[in-house]
Amino acid sequence: MKKNLIMLMIIIAATVAITIGVGTTAQAITGGSISGTVTNATDQPLQGVTVNIYQCDDVDHCVAASTTTDQYGRYTVDGLADSTYKVGFTDTGYQSQYYNNESSIDAANLVSVSSGSDAGGVDATMTAGVNCGIVTFTTPSNTPSSESVHVGETVNIAGSLSGEGSLRGNLSWSPGWFDVLSNFNMAIAPPSTPGVYHVDFKDGSDPSCTVYSVNVTVLPRDYIWTWYDNLGGDNWILMSNPAHAVASLNFQLSIAGSGKTLPNGGAVGPGQTIAPRYGTMGGPVVATSITGDKGIVSQRSLWPKGGNSLEEVLGTDESQLSSDFYWTWYDQQSPGMTDWVLVANPSSRAVYYEITIAGQAPGTQCDINEGNYPSNCSSGYIAGGTNITPSFPAKIGGPVEVQAWTDNSKTTPVNIMASQRVLSNDGKAFNEVPGIPASQLSGHYYWTWYDQKSSGMADWVLVANPSATDDVYYQIKVAGQVMPQAKDNPGVIDPGKNVTPRFDRIIGGPVELTSCSQAFDQSGNCPGTSPNVIASQRSTTPKSFEEVPGYPAAGLAGDYNWTWYDGKNSANWVLVANPSATDDVYYQVSIAGQVMPQAKDNPGVIAPGKNVTPMFDGTMNGPVEVRSCSQAFSPNGSCPGTTPNLIASQRVLWNGYFNEVLGTTLR
Repeated sequence: MKKNLIMLMIIIAATVAITIGVGTTAQAITGGSISGTVTNATDQPLQGVTVNIYQCDDVDHCVAASTTTDQYGRYTVDGLADSTYKVGFTDTGYQSQYYNNESSIDAANLVSVSSGSDAGGVDATMTAGVNCGIVTFTTPSNTPSSESVHVGETVNIAGSLSGEGSLRGNLSWSPGWFDVLSNFNMAIAPPSTPGVYHVDFKDGSDPSCTVYSVNVTVLPRDYIWTWYDNLGGDNWILMSNPAHAVASLNFQLSIAGSGKTLPNGGAVGPGQTIAPRYGTMGGPVVATSITGDKGIVSQRSLWPKGGNSLEEVLGTDESQLSSDFYWTWYDQQSPGMTDWVLVANPSSRAVYYEITIAGQAPGTQCDINEGNYPSNCSSGYIAGGTNITPSFPAKIGGPVEVQAWTDNSKTTPVNIMASQRVLSNDGKAFNEVPGIPASQLSGHYYWTWYDQKSSGMADWVLVANPSATDDVYYQIKVAGQVMPQAKDNPGVIDPGKNVTPRFDRIIGGPVELTSCSQAFDQSGNCPGTSPNVIASQRSTTPKSFEEVPGYPAAGLAGDYNWTWYDGKNSANWVLVANPSATDDVYYQVSIAGQVMPQAKDNPGVIAPGKNVTPMFDGTMNGPVEVRSCSQAFSPNGSCPGTTPNLIASQRVLWNGYFNEVLGTTLR
């Protein structure tokens, strides 16, 4: 009896407890609810996502309720009064959003809530991103988190903002902040001293919160040649700092991987030039500007040793290296001509190369890995930091192409440096011409001058069609006059072929070449597109041979530079041409920072489509600069207007040997 009484009391107590518990829970549930599931882009549930319920569009003051998702990505918010709401989702590592997949609360969908019912299915799929407070920052795929640039180059950063916040930017090398617009695309110039820097973007309301960073590595600037020879000839390497520079440049130099000692430790002040030479032969040659802005670098050679054949070759900025180079012509057949194609590998690992002439391999395929090749290998491997110098006896024609890849599968292109070196006049005259990178081919070229009239001069304009499938039409003008079609100037070039016209008793400039996908009309206009061609001028004198690539029209500038001028020991012209058909252009020539006085052959202004050819007898120094202006220069040498495009080169006659070198554009 006692035992039964105790059991009855336990049952009664439990029943009361259960009744009280159920009653309490039921009394807590009032109003309506919103529920849903949050996942990532691969449909995986996200735990811990903050879900805010907004009763107006003010994200700071209108939060009616808040919760977080469970391990299954689910959430429920109860006790909501009858109304309409907006729902926001935020989580570290993901871009904030509002239902239904909107980036701002203004655009969010309204969710209706009624007492006693659940507004379900208010789901979200979160996209990876960065959130600081209420700012969402999105970068397009072409904006990296790190980038390497060379001295004097810029880094491009683009992005967009969403949400209600603001964004500010900071440069690690510069004090202060700059505001960032909602959608931006900016070019930022890092310091001129090599090193690692960063650009930070921070929440405007919380500067401690970094939204995004871009690391910027500033590299030294290398200038590269394929070869150096101070044994067979006299060879100087000239390194100049333009007169308008604000600080010294510091150079380093290596030849075939061996570092060389430079005058003044490699320091070159504004308006100064150093010109060392070394008793060695080899390549590649690399001059490195380790601080400061762009320099002017070239090699000057006299061939043979103690001889008179002058040649100057500009160093190729490493940003202009390519996996694919072109020339118009190759000639190992004409009497007295010897022609090498030099290919240099500036990297530390082996590369595979291939040479073609008129689309055909001209020599032996040497596909073994880094062997001692025959001298006529048209393909093979080049060890890191070395070069090859093949020649192809009895071959003549064009165009010439050199390509390079990481290996002989030919799937991954890799940058190289390439040039042609030619001995003419039975070895007494020397010429070198760097290859034209495929990315710099054009359908519109210029030169400063043409001369098929002066005693002993012969001048060809070579035009090659790199297309394997399509004809290309072309037109050549000298001093604004269209040159007539003839047997050697047919006006059209078959795929993979070239033409070599010359125009008897014509002298003048500028020279202009344009291409067209269709025949030019009677007015000389192109009714189609302008396909890429390869173009150069080849000139001979009784003693020498010279080749000069055309200036692509898109690469013309209002400022050109050279390392040196010699009006003491040679005849030295600075040729300046005005490509405009309508406007005069003013110009100024400076040597070692000194403006050259105006004279009859240096009038300071050039009429449309005309040129000038000043000489400065008795002057020898460098660097040399030509600048343009749309108005007459001020007495202090400044330009009060814009800087129109010019064409500029130097032409030199040294003891009867001829050389032409194009100007370097810096600004």
